[in-house]
Amino acid sequence: MAPQEPPHTGLATSGTVRKHSWRSVTDLGEGFPETRVDPHGQRQQMSNSSSISHFLLLALADTRQLQLLHFCLFLGISLAALLANDLIISAVACGHHLHTPMFFFLLNLALTDLGCICTTVPKAMHNSLWDTRNISYSGCAAQVFFFLFFVSAEYFLLTVMCYDRYVSICKPLHYGTLLGSRACAHMAAAAWARGFLNALLHTANTFSLPLCLLPVRETGNN
Repeated sequence: MAPQEPPHTGLATSGTVRKHSWRSVTDLGEGFPETRVDPHGQRQQMSNSSSISHFLLLALADTRQLQLLHFCLFLGISLAALLANDLIISAVACGHHLHTPMFFFLLNLALTDLGCICTTVPKAMHNSLWDTRNISYSGCAAQVFFFLFFVSAEYFLLTVMCYDRYVSICKPLHYGTLLGSRACAHMAAAAWARGFLNALLHTANTFSLPLCLLPVRETGNN
């Protein structure tokens, strides 16, 4: 009798080997190290000299109509927020009867709101209008830093405003002494400085970490 061929089990034999290659998406500029899997199942790291040039942001919508709708919503909300904060800043700066600690901290809070809006919304509007998702590496780092800076400063300013209300309610006779013009300026400067330091540390730690490898798997038979 003629020898029978072994049944096909889907496993690689000595004659055929299924190869799996893992490569980074270097044409998008990620510049991740290339990883390959040899026939014995061991991964090997390969150096890649390309550098990170940009990132891809997640799209809010896939259809063009929804992207334009998001652009209109972002535009309307951002204009309303900018107008409201500008009115607060103008009223506090021009009204002499509003030169009190509470309104002084409110002016600083409006500045942080303006900073948060101007940091994130314009890029989102640009991507929705022009149907793009790219953001440069330096642009991403700058956006992370400034967003953390304004948000952290806002949190510290809210803490200072809570202290202002506490002194106003619980110690009204000492309000002018504890919250004079110099003390308010020092507390506001400390809030901005703490926000800057917090943003600097978080941004430096974030962009000093190695980025994760997102492999693109290709299979084929030789």
